[in-house]
Amino acid sequence: YFTHILLDEAAQALECEAITPLALADSNTRIVLAGDHMQMSPEIFSNFARERKLHVSLLERLYDHYPANFPTKILLCENYRAHEAIIKFTSELFYDQKLIASGKQPRHEKFYPLTFFTTRGEDIQDKNSTAFYNNAEVYEIVERVCELRRKWPASWGKFNDTSIGIMTPYADQVFRIRSELRKKRMAGISVERVLNVQGKQFRAVFLSTVRTRKTCTNKNEDIDYGFLSNSKLLNTAITRAQSLVSVVGDPVALCSVGRCRKVWE
Repeated sequence: YFTHILLDEAAQALECEAITPLALADSNTRIVLAGDHMQMSPEIFSNFARERKLHVSLLERLYDHYPANFPTKILLCENYRAHEAIIKFTSELFYDQKLIASGKQPRHEKFYPLTFFTTRGEDIQDKNSTAFYNNAEVYEIVERVCELRRKWPASWGKFNDTSIGIMTPYADQVFRIRSELRKKRMAGISVERVLNVQGKQFRAVFLSTVRTRKTCTNKNEDIDYGFLSNSKLLNTAITRAQSLVSVVGDPVALCSVGRCRKVWE
């Protein structure tokens, strides 16, 4: 018998995984499912499992099941991590305008907290690889990271390699960005797939969207185009930033392909 069972990051757990510890509860146990229903969901590869809604976590299913003012549904509204402009953007798009910025994070003197750098590159998929890479975006990101390092505001504190996080949906792009940063002696900067950054935070975040219209030709809405089609992936990446989110990509592709096109607009 347990008085309390607390399940952390419950939005990332498969429903059957979440139920396993809850089986140890009885009528006197207080259960807490903690997580963000608008961020990373369980990763499902089986169409059979997806048809049976196993890509929806227990937390998300219960959140949608109960009415908005139900007493057991608690949304933590105050955010201390990010700049007000970043919070306002994510609040309007993902959280029904309920988030409040309470952290008073300083912004960059030159760059707006949500900045876009246009790169009209080409996304390439190597033989025997399921991932994509875009060399034009690799070079643009490395150049912008060098620029930000030169113009690092004093209000952001001392610069170190953990101050910047670079995120992309594809392992091949991660490999190429890391390789170019090593040439500039910045190997310590964090470059990760978005799946690996849950719970982390950075002063500035760079997102490499990779994809272009050239390969995103399938009209099936369930096809995974990374930041173009998965709003939870995008929300997870944006909310890692404290003061700056810089996106590098092809704006025409982002606004015309995938389920996230309205978000990118």
